[in-house]
Amino acid sequence: MVSYHGRNLTGFWMDEAFPHFNDARTPGNIIDVAENCVMNYRFGPPLMTYEKNFINMERIFLPCRNGGDKVELLLTFTICR
Repeated sequence: MVSYHGRNLTGFWMDEAFPHFNDARTPGNIIDVAENCVMNYRFGPPLMTYEKNFINMERIFLPCRNGGDKVELLLTFTICR
């Protein structure tokens, strides 16, 4: 992700890391995963592009619970091609 975005985004809130984050579909996807405990998969052109060498990205959000009913963590895996 560092090579894709051109910087280390560890510790940033999503809207700090990506100025156009709130205008994308991603916040709605994250809310859906967290509130409904469902996965979300996406394949296609990146919505938040910094490095122009990448044509497509594949991303999955997975809800994680710690034995309870509430989602406590979202596991995200992204492949940039």
